[in-house]
Amino acid sequence: DGHRHVVLYAHGGLNSEAYSAEIANRLWSVANSNDLRAYFFVWESGINESIIGWLKSDDDVTGPTGFSWQDAWEKIKKGTGAIVREAQKKLGAGLAPVARETFWNEMKGRSQGASTAKGGAALFAKQLFDAMSLTPSEKYKIHLVGHSAGSIYLGCLYQNVLTTLLGSIPNVQLA
Repeated sequence: DGHRHVVLYAHGGLNSEAYSAEIANRLWSVANSNDLRAYFFVWESGINESIIGWLKSDDDVTGPTGFSWQDAWEKIKKGTGAIVREAQKKLGAGLAPVARETFWNEMKGRSQGASTAKGGAALFAKQLFDAMSLTPSEKYKIHLVGHSAGSIYLGCLYQNVLTTLLGSIPNVQLA
C-alpha cells in the first residue's frame, strides 16, 4: 500500500525474560517473512522481576514500580486474614486474587515507568522516530500489538509518548 509497516509488540505479564525473548524470536521470523519490520519490548514482567520490584523503596519516583513492598504486604495480610477463617481447602483459591492483584499492580507500574522520559520504551520510540524522519520520502505505518498485560504496556507508551511523536513527523501514522 506504499507504506513501510512497523510492528511494536509487547508480550503479556508474568513471563520470564528468556521465555519472552523466545516468543520475540519466533514472531520476528513470521514478521520478517511478511516484509514487516518488527520490534519487541521484552519487559520485566516475570514473577522474580515483580518481587524484586516490590523491594524498591517507597520514595523511588524514578523507578518503574507503581507501589511499594509495604503496600503489597498489607494487601496480602488483609486478604489472608479473611481467608484463614475459611477452610484450608479454600486457602489457595482465596489467595489467588490477592496475589494476582499484587502482581498486576507491579506490572502496571512497570508499564508506566517504561514510557516515562527516561524509560526504555520512550527512549526506543524516540530513536525509532528519529530514524524514520531521516527518510521523509518514505511513508510508515506503526502497528501496536500487545498480548494481555502487553496491551497496557503499549497503551502507556501510546498515551505518554507516541501521541506527541506521531504529530511531529508527517510521514508516520498509526495503523
